[in-house]
Amino acid sequence: MGSGKLFNQYQKEIKTLFNSGINIKILFHLYNNPGSVSEISSATGSGKSPVFQKIKFLVESGFIDSDNGIYSLTTIGRIIAGKIAYITEDFCKNIYPDITPEIIAEYKDNKPVFILNGSKAFDTVLEDIQTVFRSAYSVNMLFSLKDGRINRDELKEALGIKGAKTSTYTSKINWLISRGIIIEDVYDYYLKPGYEDKPLIIEEFIKTLLVLFKHGHYLNSHIIEDLPQFALENIGDLINTHYVCDTPDEPFKNFENWMQIISESEYMYSISNYATSGVLDPIGKKLCKDSKLNVIVNRDVASKIFEEPFIKYTKYMSKRDNVKFMVADFPETLGMTVTDKCFTIKFSGTDGAFDTSRGLVSRSDEAKKWGMALYDYYKKDAVHVLDYIKNSGIDIPDLEK
Repeated sequence: MGSGKLFNQYQKEIKTLFNSGINIKILFHLYNNPGSVSEISSATGSGKSPVFQKIKFLVESGFIDSDNGIYSLTTIGRIIAGKIAYITEDFCKNIYPDITPEIIAEYKDNKPVFILNGSKAFDTVLEDIQTVFRSAYSVNMLFSLKDGRINRDELKEALGIKGAKTSTYTSKINWLISRGIIIEDVYDYYLKPGYEDKPLIIEEFIKTLLVLFKHGHYLNSHIIEDLPQFALENIGDLINTHYVCDTPDEPFKNFENWMQIISESEYMYSISNYATSGVLDPIGKKLCKDSKLNVIVNRDVASKIFEEPFIKYTKYMSKRDNVKFMVADFPETLGMTVTDKCFTIKFSGTDGAFDTSRGLVSRSDEAKKWGMALYDYYKKDAVHVLDYIKNSGIDIPDLEK
């Protein structure tokens, strides 16, 4: 699905988030400072009543959590606040370079700390950010220009504008021109030099926001903060995943789904924090067909695969060139598989127990690419399982017998 269609599909949720600058100020404040309604009100220069109403929306959206009246960002709230902060800083530096010092108080962990109360300069920038994201026209105009110069008729066609009712289009294009974001050259439009990458930045932000709207409950009820920073920042690549959950009517839905993924694959890359005998036979059958299997396991699993009931399969796999088992330190909260046809990932719940009953699945190329980047991240420090066993001094059976 294209960027414009994604925005159009979820524009109600996006508009609601950007409808009030108080929403954004709350996210920015809580990024560094959990606090009460009174503290948030004071820090943002907003009344307690509107702050409370906006907090209610942000809690319902899964961006904020409450503990005895003290509010803080959830994991997905921190992701989205960081993304908006990056866009805000970038917008300011490109459109209002002279007032940038007036809106940023300091930097913490390379993130800007904005002056949220009493800064007219910050309010001006924030209003502009809101203007862009509240309008499907504005966002889609930028998307339409990301590949270069187009003329007026081509832009209208890209936006689906027909007939004489173009007042909204005219006001939005004029506003973007007035801010210097779009350049008008007779009948042609193009992005401000140096601004060509901004539609891609906006696209990544929208994809991230939509993933968090789409899977917010699942992500907030599971431990995803153990993922490396690059994976969290690119979580928008999971936009085309869907949620799979065991139910009373289908108590083995996730397991059956994983079995199907294995059976249809030509190669498989997996990060596994647990071993279960239920997958041994299907994996063994795939190996007989020379399917490639690359698995990174943790130390606990590395020991278990040399015990019953796994040892006979381990002996068989140790003689196969198409199988590679490696050991690495990675979060016990994570389990993931990428094949030539599919991607699936699961996490531990917030109670710490690994949740095999729920997960995300996708056949999209971008989800598989995200998964492979995660696999490669842990692979760089992995060692072959036999080398690990040898160096750890663990006694194992003779694999030649």
